[in-house]
Amino acid sequence: MKKGLTFVEILIVVSILMLMVGVMVGNLNPIALVNKGKDTRRKKDMTRIRMAMEEYMADEGCFPADTLLTELTSESNCKTDIFTPWLDPWPCDPGGSPYMIVIDASESCPDWFKVFVWLDNSEDSDILAGWNDYDPGEYLLSGGYSNTTVNYGTSSTNVVWYERIMP
Repeated sequence: MKKGLTFVEILIVVSILMLMVGVMVGNLNPIALVNKGKDTRRKKDMTRIRMAMEEYMADEGCFPADTLLTELTSESNCKTDIFTPWLDPWPCDPGGSPYMIVIDASESCPDWFKVFVWLDNSEDSDILAGWNDYDPGEYLLSGGYSNTTVNYGTSSTNVVWYERIMP
């Protein structure tokens, strides 16, 4: 009598393994895990930008003016030393695009800033409760952003990032 596995036995074992892998992938949801990792990076970058901006304000007496802000929001300056010594390298979204930054452009020496981002995980506990329920046409955030383009942010200590303005 020969010892070994038949083709049918091998197919059964492979089928069971494939079923187990399918159940595990379905439960773990690897895409959601990757998105949560990117969101963690975004939140960390937001904290680093806020701290760097506050240090800039302490050193310069105001937040970066429109000219520097244009450079900070340029994709070509991602991961460069554009904001040295306050923040090096300058962070950008994990997708490669710059973060959305707004300042009080009516002043030559801005006294507030806001930084916005879109978190992929819409269930993130740091997104304001009811954020997605606001009517985007009713109120806008500084810079013309709405709840359809941003859902998380940070700001200087004298303003709140989600404070709405009338369009």
